[in-house]
Amino acid sequence: MRNLEKLLTQELKKEEIYWRQKARVQWLHKGDRNTAYFHASVKERRNINVISQIKDRDDNWCEGPNQVADTAVDFYKELFSSTAPDNQHLLPNILTRVNARMNCWLLRMVSEDEVKKVAFSIKGDSARGEDGFIGIFFQSFWPLIGADIVGAISDFFRSRRLLKSINNTLLALIPKGKNIQHMNQV
Repeated sequence: MRNLEKLLTQELKKEEIYWRQKARVQWLHKGDRNTAYFHASVKERRNINVISQIKDRDDNWCEGPNQVADTAVDFYKELFSSTAPDNQHLLPNILTRVNARMNCWLLRMVSEDEVKKVAFSIKGDSARGEDGFIGIFFQSFWPLIGADIVGAISDFFRSRRLLKSINNTLLALIPKGKNIQHMNQV
C-alpha cells in the first residue's frame, strides 16, 4: 500500500511538472510578444492579485491602494509586536541545545564553497528579491559576482553587522481566496 501511495505521489508530481512546463512554454511562445494573449494574461494576473478593499480591525471598509496598504501595515505591526513579557524565570528549565564546541563551529568564518553551495541551492525561478533578481541570476553570473557575494558574507562574519540593504524584506500580499475581507484571510 505504501509503495502505491509513493508511486501515486511521484506520478502526480510528474503531471504537475508537465503542466507547469507546458504553461511556461505557452507563455514563452505567445506571451513574449505584444499580443492580445499577453495583455489578457497580465490583466488577469493583476486582477487576481490585487486587493482593492479590505476591512480594518474595527470592521470598517478601507478602499484604494493607500488605505489598503495602511490597513496591512497596521495589521502586521500589531501581529508582530510584542508586549515584552518577562520570561526569565523559564530559562533555567530549558535544556541547552548548543554546546561550546557547536557554538565555535557556528561562529567560524564561512568558506567560499559554503557560500556558493547556498547560492546554488536557491530555486532558479524563486521569487524576486527587492533587487529584482531571482536565483538563476546568481547562479548564471556566479563567475562575475561570486567574489563580491563571498566578500559581503565574510564581512558580516568578521564584523557581526549585516548591511541594512541585505536584510530588507519584501512582502507581497497575494489573496489566497476570493472575496477577501480581512487581513487575516490574506
